[in-house]
Amino acid sequence: MTELEQKTLASKTDEQALDDTVERGRSMAQSIYGSCTDDLPKAMALLVDWVERYNAQYRKRYGEGAYEHFLYRVKSEGSMREKCVRKGLPVTPHSALREIHDAIGLRIVCNFVDDIESPIRRQP
Repeated sequence: MTELEQKTLASKTDEQALDDTVERGRSMAQSIYGSCTDDLPKAMALLVDWVERYNAQYRKRYGEGAYEHFLYRVKSEGSMREKCVRKGLPVTPHSALREIHDAIGLRIVCNFVDDIESPIRRQP
């Protein structure tokens, strides 16, 4: 707790301070992703599966993978909250899922610049 928060709490009645503490705890306990919290890993798993199946088909057909590295993640709660604040948005599920567009991140690293478009041009 910051010094300012301590001074503010000291000036309130014990009951008001308790109410504020409970409310802060309640808002931190709620996921920044709201009702979609459990769905984000599932959505990411579908995307990962599609990319990995594509790579397997590509490897079978051309003898090499479609990419060098494949990384993915669901943005952490803390990171998403920080991004909302940094962008001046309310820290809400709407901001996290409608205003910010990287709750799920996929990074596909290709061997060469030409490889970026070649898998698109020659579908397996």
